[in-house]
Amino acid sequence: TSITAIKQQLAELPDYKVTSTNGAPFSPPFSEAEVVAISEKVFSIPPKVKQMMITSNYQAVMQHQMLSGRMPNSSGEIAVSESFIEQFISSKDHKNTVFLNTNSSPLEIVGVVMDGYWLDPYLKSIPLIWQFDDEFAQGFMIIRTKDEHYLSQVKNLINKEKLAIEIHNAQSASAIKSERLIREKMLFFTLTFVTLTILLAVFFILATAIHNIV
Repeated sequence: TSITAIKQQLAELPDYKVTSTNGAPFSPPFSEAEVVAISEKVFSIPPKVKQMMITSNYQAVMQHQMLSGRMPNSSGEIAVSESFIEQFISSKDHKNTVFLNTNSSPLEIVGVVMDGYWLDPYLKSIPLIWQFDDEFAQGFMIIRTKDEHYLSQVKNLINKEKLAIEIHNAQSASAIKSERLIREKMLFFTLTFVTLTILLAVFFILATAIHNIV
């Protein structure tokens, strides 16, 4: 595929900071799976969860904050979101096996990702799994770098191969939260200033009216 081809060429650059997934960074993926069972607990109506397919280089690029454990690096492992644990596993022991309708074999939970880190802070937390799968971890290529020269090399490779790949800047959840907090503070100060200005204007109008009556 085009993503695989570009990844192979990027791997030859001095600073390898690229991975691929089936979902955009810091956003819920479109892919879903049904949770048939967790350890010995079988669901009569299997709940649906979002499913992020990842490769071995995913965590090195994304650097998600882990509450415990690690990201999966083999086909029999998954990591889950904090909400997944809260919704489906009451025990503090996260060493459970998960059975999905998309897998014939059980998957071992090897890590838990903090909701507030990976997800847009203004979105509702959702149960999500990260599953290692080189074949289906396609659709989005994620590059982590502040090096403009590195980015120019990436763009040159894309243009050279004439690949239908769009480049977008992604922000971490913490960066999004910081920006929104700044905007909210500015809005608060603006509204406070406008409100005080209106109150002062009303006060002077009333004071003038009372003075004229007297």
